[in-house]
Amino acid sequence: MIQLELLWQLQKHYLELNKLEKKLKDLNKREEIEELNVKIHQYEYDLENKKTRLEVNNMKINRYNSKINQLKYEIREIEDKLYSGKIRDIKQLTYMENENKKIKEEIEKIETEIILLMDEIDNLKDEIVEVEKTYDELKENLKQTITENENLIHRVESDIKKEKEIIQEISTGIDESSLKKFNTLLKNKGKAVAEIEGDKCTGCYMVVPLSILSKLKYSNNITYCDNCGRILYYKKQEE
Repeated sequence: MIQLELLWQLQKHYLELNKLEKKLKDLNKREEIEELNVKIHQYEYDLENKKTRLEVNNMKINRYNSKINQLKYEIREIEDKLYSGKIRDIKQLTYMENENKKIKEEIEKIETEIILLMDEIDNLKDEIVEVEKTYDELKENLKQTITENENLIHRVESDIKKEKEIIQEISTGIDESSLKKFNTLLKNKGKAVAEIEGDKCTGCYMVVPLSILSKLKYSNNITYCDNCGRILYYKKQEE
């Protein structure tokens, strides 16, 4: 293949390589993955907090029930004495009746607390189910995101490797001087070879003199743009 055509092909593959490298950079979903991890940790904390409250409330209910049993025992003792007929002192009887009443009021108060705690427990159980559901969905989402990201990155990295191999292969067919010039232009201008469109250089969009256009049409010599210095490429019509 003629040198100019090789340089043109080299240019195309460098452009493709740049596109793939940019795509690889954009593919990295690190921020999205970090955001999902933060959400998962928040739900873990929330879940742990609700489970702890559930456990504490159950312990409170057990403690309250023990207290109620103890108070009921005290009531039975007081009532046994009250109705035994052995206590005849009015003051003592009145005192015991007041104590009996106080204990019953305390039991009612504790039973109200237990009802409130049981309501809270029911709500906590429902909340835990919802949080666990969202937590599982987030973990699955994270897993899929990581897998998809890794697969995409792997595919693009593979394409980049192929492009580099093609670039290497094409480069070996270009003479040292032309390749050096090409690499310098590529480094300084981002694009070393500029195609002619109409009568303009697509590197700088300046009109190319007719003498140069004629040269490009009828020869395969490497020609540079007088304005931007890029290698000019004229796509010849197929015969």
